[in-house]
Amino acid sequence: LQRLMEYGLTFDYILDVGILNQTEELRLLFPQTKQYLFEPAPQFHENICRIYRNNNFELIKKACGRENGVFRLFQWSVKPELPVTHSRVANSAEDRPRPNEVELLVDVISLDSFTSDRNLAGTGLLKIDVDGNELDVLAGAKNTLAKCSCVIIEANKFSLLQRLSALENHGFALYELCDLCYYDN
Repeated sequence: LQRLMEYGLTFDYILDVGILNQTEELRLLFPQTKQYLFEPAPQFHENICRIYRNNNFELIKKACGRENGVFRLFQWSVKPELPVTHSRVANSAEDRPRPNEVELLVDVISLDSFTSDRNLAGTGLLKIDVDGNELDVLAGAKNTLAKCSCVIIEANKFSLLQRLSALENHGFALYELCDLCYYDN
């Protein structure tokens, strides 16, 4: 993210979709830039407000998706010291939580609805980290993407090409792979 500043990219606002407790780099590098933080899981809201207290932010207690509505979210942790590190959206009405998962019903908003309702003007930075639901977030952000100069998106080796293709269809190009993370070796 430091390189974004070196290349002179500027943002009028940041749309941070799926933050758990925080996106530390965005919080520290852009403390005065308005950050819209989308996190539907209520157990993180108090901590988010505490961590971001010195930033210009608004917590949106909803998930982002292809359209407005409600969906079932399953949460679990890959770290024993944390109650939740990951989540997934139910794929169908028959989808049930796995033994290590907890189910929540969460409100969903499309980014296009959000940015239109707020009448957001200027250029945005969009960060998406929603553990597998990234393409649905992008599907609900067609107009929003036209206003963004940069998109940061989580991907794994199985989803990278699909996500890059979706972003390329909106005029974006891969700039950098960063923050490599490995689970289970």
